[in-house]
Amino acid sequence: MDVDKNSFSGDVLLVSTPDGGDIVVEDGLIQDCRNFDTAVYLSLFGGNKNDLDGRPKETWWGNLISGTKRNEWMQSEFGAMVTGLPLTSGNLRRAGEAAKRDLQWIQADAGADDITVRLSAEQARRVTLFSEITRDGQHIGGGAYEFQWQEAVS
Repeated sequence: MDVDKNSFSGDVLLVSTPDGGDIVVEDGLIQDCRNFDTAVYLSLFGGNKNDLDGRPKETWWGNLISGTKRNEWMQSEFGAMVTGLPLTSGNLRRAGEAAKRDLQWIQADAGADDITVRLSAEQARRVTLFSEITRDGQHIGGGAYEFQWQEAVS
């Protein structure tokens, strides 16, 4: 399938980097995301992880844009867990469950059949989250995200 690079569709393509995320620029043009990769990244690492209750004065500003439905709000339960809990095997499991809940909207609203999430501690402070979203047996989003588990920082 040929993609018209002059026709932008979807989200800005973000990729996970060791110090966060970067916008993908190719040939001087910001690349667009034509699947759910950026949506997965933003659902896991975006929003305001300090506001899991949706308090209007404390929520992420993007949640308050006119026309944004409540079920479209980003709050990142996963982000709150990896920032506020110590790195233990039990908390890795709990964080994986939170990540799956953060991604549940893709199944509910975009027709994904399956959401797979797996976390592993590669080092004492570094964790990798693997996610895959499928529809009709085809990969439609996800990836590997290496990040610093914040409570593991001494």
